[in-house]
Order: sequence, then structure tokens, then C-alpha cells
Amino acid sequence: MSIKRHPNRREVMKRFFWTGLAAGTGLIAPSPWSLGIQAASNRVPRTFKFNLSLDDEIIGTHKIHLKQDDATDVWRHETNINIRVSLGIFGDITYDHRCIEEWDQGRLLKLSSNTDDDGEKFQVSGQTDGDEFVTVGPNGRYRSPGRLMTTNGLWTESFCNQEEVIDAVTGGVIGVVIDPITNRRRRRKENQRQLNSYDVVSAKITGELLYDSAGIWSGGILQKSGQEIEYEQIQ
Repeated sequence: MSIKRHPNRREVMKRFFWTGLAAGTGLIAPSPWSLGIQAASNRVPRTFKFNLSLDDEIIGTHKIHLKQDDATDVWRHETNINIRVSLGIFGDITYDHRCIEEWDQGRLLKLSSNTDDDGEKFQVSGQTDGDEFVTVGPNGRYRSPGRLMTTNGLWTESFCNQEEVIDAVTGGVIGVVIDPITNRRRRRKENQRQLNSYDVVSAKITGELLYDSAGIWSGGILQKSGQEIEYEQIQ
């Protein structure tokens, strides 16, 4: 026997998580030309993986893989976000996002993403056109400045210099305000590393991003409607 889901309750929960958490993680794919990855990789593929937790319960993962092509020097950046939140007798809500980007000399060349937001599916494709980057998504065609990063760029501290980013889920552009927290530096318990901390604010989400001394994303806390979603790096 299938469980009937209360549509109003389900929609309220979807609005909370997906306009906050998931849009934030989708706010949340980088540019492999950043100082941090150049210093750390030397063409060696890098993978970063985070657990996403709500009230100490793991609800999903956020995985980033970076690889540079030996022949062309083009960076391939792949993001996979998979989230499942149990609503008990109301069932589960899910979010799955996969995005592949290609970068060369600090510029986004191509983008291809597929998102399944609890059954509602989105697809975005994009490529350079002169000095602009053109995306085609659920809301049609959109032109943006060619030097913008995307919402999947959290892995590098360069993301914190952005005022606008390309939304890898919808293909549009969203504004972000990111400021360093100068009077607070987080200290990770397991190895006592000092982490640089930033406040991030956008129309979709607020919170704190943490970066290590190499400029690599190390986790953080995103807030929505009084709830805190914690990102813990596990790889």
C-alpha cells in the first residue's frame, strides 16, 4: 500500500529545503583556475566530498571532482549533489543535481547540468559566445558576462570575490554578497587547522563558508528559516 502524502505539508517542506539548502549548494561550482587548485593539483585529479547534516542527521552528499586535460589544459569540473530528507509518514523529498563544466584560463567554456528537484526536472546547457556566456535553461536563453563563475564554485575561495554567479540549475544569474569575518577564525577540531570564514547572503540562502590556508572549501553552515545545515568535508 502506498503512503499518501499531504500536498500542503510536502510543499512547505520543499520550499524550505530547495529554495534554501539545495539552491545554496547549487550556489554552492568553482573555477579550476583558482590559486588554490593550481597550487594543490599540478594536473593531479582532485575530489572533494561533503556530508550534509540537519540536526546531526546526514541528509545527503556534495561531491566535486576536478581534472585537467593533458592535451588541451582545459579543466573539467563535475559536481554531484544528492539529498534525501525524510518526512516520516509524509514520505521523502529528494534533490539530485549533476553539472559538468569546462574551464580554460579562468573562463567558463561549457556547462551542462541536469537537476531533479523532487520530480521536477531542469536541464541547462551553455557555452561561450564572444565575450559572453550563453545558457539555455527552463526560462529560455540568457546572456551573462563571460568571466562569471557558477553557483557550483564554492570549492575555491575565489568564489568569495564574486558579486554575481551563473545559476547552474536555472541558467540565469543571481547576485551574492560575501564578506570575510575578520574577528572570527574557525579551528577544526580534528587537526587544529585555522580556517578563513566568510558570511554569504543571497536571495536564496545565508550562512558561513570556511576555507583552509590553500583557499579550498572546508565546510560551513548554511541557514534558512532558523534551521542550520552543516557541511562537513570527508574527502
